[in-house]
Parts: sequence; structure tokens; C-alpha cells
Amino acid sequence: PHPPASRAAMAALVNALSAHDSPAAANALDRMRAELALYPYAHEHALMGLGLQTPFEYCQQMVLGMLAGERSYDSLPNFTAADGVRLLGIGRNEYIATLNACKSGRRGAQASALASERVPSCAPLDLPIEHWWLLHPRLSLDDLSAEPLLSAVAGCTDEELGALEVLIGAGLKRAGELSWTAVHSLYARGALYLSVPIAPSDRIAVPPLQGFVMNRTGEDPIEQQLYQIFVSTNERTTIEELAAVLALPLDSALAAVAIGVQLGFFKSRTAPALSSANEEMRWHASWLDRAASANTPKVQPDAGGTSRLALLIDSQLVACLMMANHSPKIVEYAVTLYEAGKMPDETLSEFLAAADAIVIPADSDRDLRHFYEHVLSLRDAVRFLRGAGGGRAVDVVRAESVLALEPATRGRLLRHAYSCLVSMIPAAKPAESLPTLFPVHHGPSSELSLSPWAHLFRSHCAGAGPRSLLLTRGTRVRALPRLLRTKLACVRAWGMPPAVWPVVSLLAELNAVLLIGPCLLTEWVTEPEATTQVLLPVDATAATLGAPERAAHTAMVKVGLGLAIGVATLIRLPSAGEEWVAVEVGLGWPLHSTEACADVRARVERGGLLDAARLVEHAENTSAYDKALRGFTARLLSSELPTGDAKHTGGPLAELLSNDAPVPLPRRPLVFDGARIREIDLDADL
Repeated sequence: PHPPASRAAMAALVNALSAHDSPAAANALDRMRAELALYPYAHEHALMGLGLQTPFEYCQQMVLGMLAGERSYDSLPNFTAADGVRLLGIGRNEYIATLNACKSGRRGAQASALASERVPSCAPLDLPIEHWWLLHPRLSLDDLSAEPLLSAVAGCTDEELGALEVLIGAGLKRAGELSWTAVHSLYARGALYLSVPIAPSDRIAVPPLQGFVMNRTGEDPIEQQLYQIFVSTNERTTIEELAAVLALPLDSALAAVAIGVQLGFFKSRTAPALSSANEEMRWHASWLDRAASANTPKVQPDAGGTSRLALLIDSQLVACLMMANHSPKIVEYAVTLYEAGKMPDETLSEFLAAADAIVIPADSDRDLRHFYEHVLSLRDAVRFLRGAGGGRAVDVVRAESVLALEPATRGRLLRHAYSCLVSMIPAAKPAESLPTLFPVHHGPSSELSLSPWAHLFRSHCAGAGPRSLLLTRGTRVRALPRLLRTKLACVRAWGMPPAVWPVVSLLAELNAVLLIGPCLLTEWVTEPEATTQVLLPVDATAATLGAPERAAHTAMVKVGLGLAIGVATLIRLPSAGEEWVAVEVGLGWPLHSTEACADVRARVERGGLLDAARLVEHAENTSAYDKALRGFTARLLSSELPTGDAKHTGGPLAELLSNDAPVPLPRRPLVFDGARIREIDLDADL
């Protein structure tokens, strides 16, 4: 297949620059601009050497071209749109207003002239420029009185001309070494350009995103790298280490970080300080004065240490942050979570302060209250987790952003950055599909643990549960299964959430599902009082322990997960002697209600479940459970049937069930008859 158009244009630009072919480079730059690609900042020095477009000129011509073609603002990729806001001050509202003005009764030259009037002719004089960035002159001393760059210095003040002469004589300077006003004015005139010096030993932070435009993800590889860096970096990791985690060439990682810093989305943690006490650099008084008078929030110090915890949340919770009637600060953090994929611990104090101001309106309907409950539960969980286990740093991470990484990269990132993971429940797909054993995880251990195989395993270990039929793909069921003696049945299709259907209308739906894939069919109950949920872990020493709690505790202990955090769903079946049996187990921290969150918080605190020793014990339990589940599944895939030994891990197909392997499909129909798993009896069961 052909590479995406923007990648082909970038490749053509690199080839042209290598050959010092100015016409070919200009043509490639035109193609990139037409395809709305981000300006190639990594090659800006070479482009300036050939006298080609600056970032401002590139963005200006791009927007004018979009207006002429009446293109939608949404067609701009996210980072290109953000650069347009930075350099032109044109965001969604400004673009739409200009486009509507151009459309209103004017065509051709009139519309073009109107667009040119509304699109700025030079970069803003207050463009964010950091004191430690490098300045490069676009002209020599001889050029100060020669075309075509004469317009760049026309009307310059004596201070600006003096600064330019110093810069030309030195070749390059830190921005903070020259007058703040002169630097910004000369950049707006196009007399100089910028570069961001990033070294392999540097470290960066990702503050809450400001000025980010949520349009669409582009095809430019640099955009993909920026998203990877967003979710992967932390303030303790050098760029060289980050490149190793992401398996990126070091040069590519350095270039991507430099672009992220220039766009304002990354902040350097290792840049030289802007202070008169800095003996290595003599900063200009104008920069020192502005730094002294600026009311800029201080960056929170790095929490340090290796005992950092990640709270994994899904995009639906991020949507709750956006959709409820929250403050702009909360929405800013929601955008950061959605686009950057993470709220690092260093930013959480501000988030918690903003979340403390949230009050659920008295007239809220159920849906709106649902949004608020999620946000307040997230606040309470974060505050508790930061202080649990002796205190630790906590990052809030959007699971889908981590899932977007290659599996090997994902594993390196999680092991490098965190000592513990806690998943939220309930989590929507695909966020729930981020199972891992390492680092220690209060959440699903593997894809297999989220599949119908895990349901059968729990029933097998307990020797009790709803009657179940495991049917293979393509099976045709011609009559209501005799095994099911309830009015409702739960259908667990492969890769789909469970669904409860009336048995009387089951046949058509079931056969339609079986055309697509296998499914597990189990009994269910009709009475609401015959279904309940129990928070985990259960404190077996409690003075008053109900029957559902005892049943949930027994079920979790029998599979070896007595220390797991989560929620168990139980039903009371007549076929089980009116005993409560566990039918679903969700592992992780419940964030659907503040009450459930507070209850689990109390259980975790009483049991010290996030203390180092308890985490080691939980990791060993989870590893043993996962191994036993794989052995159990391997035996069901072979000609064997499992014995009463829940810890058996053998089987000829065990090697097929590694962490990276997809969840296997059943090869034969099986039955769990309420006590044991056996071969299906077509006459008795169907």
C-alpha cells in the first residue's frame, strides 16, 4: 500500500533538503501545506537556509487556502490547528466567522481580499517564547540593506537593530540574552527564527493542556510520536530513557519533544533557570523583570521515588468530566486526559481543589447525577490513593491511550513508570481490555480472565453456580435447552458484554449469535431481590456477615483472589438450593458511586491492601490464579475434562495461552450442570 499523502510529502521534503534542492523542497512544502500537515519544525534550520517559508508564513498560507476552498475547520489535524491558534490567533470560532464573512455575497477576488484582511500579516508580539530557546538570524550583516529581506528590518528601532547585529555576529543566542521586546518584534518581522535545544539527559513535564484543539488525529508520524510521549513521559525519565521505552530512535524522540515544547504542551524540567543568581548565564534585565512580575503558577515538585501508582480510567469517565456543568479548570483536565492520556501526580493538587468545589445540583436527573457521581468518586479515590500505603505519587491514566501503544511498548512503559496499577470498574470496552500481571495490578490479569472461560473456572472451583451451556460457533439450537429451568437466560457471546434474555424468545436470538461466534448460556433469575452485588474484598471477620457476603468471600478464596478489590454479582437460584452463587466478578476500584468508592476505601484501609507486603501477596495470588485459569482452559480445549484440582496447570495446549495470545475459542460443546463440567448430553441437555 502507498504511504499516507502527508508522509510521502515529508519524505520528498527530506530528500530535497538533503540535495539542497530549493525548488523541490518548496514543492514538497506546498504539498504538506495542502494536506494540512504540521510545519516540519525538525527541518526548520535547513528550510531557512534555502530561504523557504517560516512557520508563520506556512500557517498563514494554509488558512488562506482553506478559506478559498471553503474547507471545514474540523479538517485540520489537532496539532496543526493548535499551531494555528498559537501563531495566528485563529481558532474554531475565528475561522468560522471569517469563512461566513467570505461566503456572504462575495466571490473571487473580493472574498480573497476579505480573507487577507482578517488573517494576520505577522506573528503576534506576545508569542510565547522561553528564555532558554535559541535564536537564529535569517540574514547576514550585508542583508540589512538588501532585498528580499529588507522588509524584515524596515522600521526597526535602534534597540531591535542592535539586538539583530549582536545575534548576527554571534550566530545564535539564547532568547533571554537579548531584549524581550526586541526578540518578539524581530520574530514577528521574520528577521529571526527559533529552535528548542533538547538533550538526551533532559526531562519534561506535561502540564494541563491549554490551547489544544480537539479536531482529528493526523497521519503525520510526528503527531503519533507526540501522543506516545504524552502518555509515556514523566518528570523523572530522561528523553534518552523515554526513547528506549517507546523504541524510538533518539533523534526522533528529541525532535518530537522539541516540537511539543515549542507548541507549549511540554515544559522542560532541566532548562537553565531565569534568575539573576544563575552564574552560567547573563540574562537580559527585561526578561528578569518580567519573570519577577509574572504571576505564573509554580510547577509542583516531582513526587520522586519509584513507588508510583497508576489509576486507569476509561473515556466514558473523561466524558463525565466534560459533560457535567463543571468549571473550566475541570474541563481543562478532561481535555488533558483525553488528548494527553494522563494527569500526572504533579498536577493533581489543582484538580482536587477544583473538584472540591463541585456540588451535585438538587434538581439533577438520574443521568446528570450519574456524571457527577463519577467525577466525585474519581476525586475521592485519587485523594485516598495518594496517601495509601505510606503515601505515593498517583497518575490518572486513560486506559485507551495506553492501549494505543504497541504491546511491547505498553509493557515497557508500565514496568518502567509504575509499581502498582489500579483499574476502575465498571470500565467500557476497550478500556477494560488492559489486563496485566506486571506491575502488580488490582484489575484483570489477562484477556482470558475477562472471557467466558473465567466464568466456567469460578463455577468449577466453587463446585456451584448456574447451569451453563458452552456452545461452539455454528451450533444450531432447535428447541429450548432442557438444562435451563429459569425464565431468563444470560448470554455471554465471545467478545461481547453479557445480555439477559427471556427464555421463551431465546431461540432466534441465540442462533443469530452462534452464527457469529461461540457463547456461554447460563440460567438467570427474574426476581430483583434474587440479585445482589457485594464489594470486594469481604471482611470475613466482620461480626455481621450476610449470606451473599459469605458466598462472595468463599468464591474469591477458592480461586485464590481473597485480597482482590472489586465487585461481585451474585444470584440466588432455586436449582442451587436457594444458595447465593457468584456469576460475575469485576476486579478494580468502583467509580460509579461515591458510596461504593467510600466503602471500598474503608476496606482497603482496614486490610492495608496497598501496603508493600500486601501488594506482593496479591501479586503472587494473581499470578497463581492466572496460571491455574490457563491450565483449566487448556484442558477444556483438549480431550480432557478438569478434575477437582483447581491449581492444575498442565495440558497439551497450555503453550497457546500466553499473555499475548488471543482468547481461544471452544472446540466442543460443554455443560456445567450446577456441580461439575461434563460433555454435553444432546438428549438430556438440549
